Amino acid sequence: MMAISEVEVLPPDEKNKKNMNNSSCCICNNNMGFNIPDDVLVEILCRLPEKPLIRFKVVSKTWHSLINNFCVPILSKSAPICGLLFHSTLNNGTVVQTQYSPLTSPEEADPNVFVQSYKALLPSDPASYKLLDCCNGLLLFVRENTQYYVCNPENTQYYVCNPATKQCVEIPRFVEHPTASYSCLAFNPFKSPHYKVVCVDYTQHDTSLSNPPRLDIFSSDTWEWVTREVPIEAPVYGVPWIKCTAYLDGVLYRLSRSNHLLCFDLNAMSARAIELPTKYRITKYRSRSRDRTVNYMRNHMGTIGASRDHLYYAIYDGPNMQIWFLEDHSLKVGSHWILKHTLCTNRSAEDPLAEFIFLAHLCNYPFIPYAFHPTSEVLFLGIPELIGTYDLESNKLEKVFEPKLGARLVCPLYNIHPYSRCLVSLKDCLASRHRPHGSIQSTKT
Repeated sequence: MMAISEVEVLPPDEKNKKNMNNSSCCICNNNMGFNIPDDVLVEILCRLPEKPLIRFKVVSKTWHSLINNFCVPILSKSAPICGLLFHSTLNNGTVVQTQYSPLTSPEEADPNVFVQSYKALLPSDPASYKLLDCCNGLLLFVRENTQYYVCNPENTQYYVCNPATKQCVEIPRFVEHPTASYSCLAFNPFKSPHYKVVCVDYTQHDTSLSNPPRLDIFSSDTWEWVTREVPIEAPVYGVPWIKCTAYLDGVLYRLSRSNHLLCFDLNAMSARAIELPTKYRITKYRSRSRDRTVNYMRNHMGTIGASRDHLYYAIYDGPNMQIWFLEDHSLKVGSHWILKHTLCTNRSAEDPLAEFIFLAHLCNYPFIPYAFHPTSEVLFLGIPELIGTYDLESNKLEKVFEPKLGARLVCPLYNIHPYSRCLVSLKDCLASRHRPHGSIQSTKT
């Protein structure tokens, strides 16, 4: 829940600003014998706690419009990070589970309460659903029914959940998409209340320039799937693509092991590749458990993230961790990387990262940049047995999560998702058009 002091009332965009200026004062204000301009009313409403704000939508159509079109985007822009969502497993790797680590929200201090709250929104057995992505407060789940370890596209079902409003939407099935491996969410509540489910049909051994990857995109605005082939003029075929994604200004970003940043423009339905500023290396590690020692290869691809209206990339190359940002993320030819920070990790006593580096060497694990804070100079980093936050301005390091004995994070196979509360109503998106398929699966007040 956002405190009053944390609310930053930002000017609306030109279109909504024009609508606000042209609108009359609220009818309910006239009935009470005094008038309050809509912009002043919006500022007052933005200072309310979440539950009263949502309930006030029923006061009138004007209040409903002001809260949806102005208050929710404003609060979404300044919403703090409540916690982190990630996957963990036991050392034997037999069970993968989704975990939540709270950061700032007192009412969600018990991580199990939050996990159970969104699981309660899913129909039937929540254990059969897999968390694919988290984007600005919305969660994407998939349920895949497999037979003989082969996924049947006709039985693949996506769900979009909003834990803050306790709503879950079933997405219409798209039988042409073979797998959910490269599926994610594209959502920015400050720009639009609508979201997109994006599936990239890419097979490492079957895709080429003559047989390019395909974008399958579902939009909550049209409630339809659209499909478009997106050839990429770069040597990105024949190698794996990383599942982790970042979304910024209508563009979806993903890493390729060809040492490229893949950029998918969801509006123009086009794609291009930008070479990464530094090459990753392959390192061999020995993972020790109670009953065995396992040798495995770990590719240090680094991580990407959207932060403060820029696309960032962080990679640990051994002695240093480098943090870059893309100067122009409009996908213009000639966009280049700029080095923002270099963190020297020399294991000296003065180095705030020394403890993490020592544990990485002790456990023989890689040192990993996990995710970027979307609104501040903070990087989430650590090892598979520890997550920390590192303030790039103050050089302050804090531990935020340590798995139970015998467990570790599943990274970089899966992403670590910063989670912030979002008050966008999935029910309003669903009711804005006639929906022949799909419905609100669970709505609680």
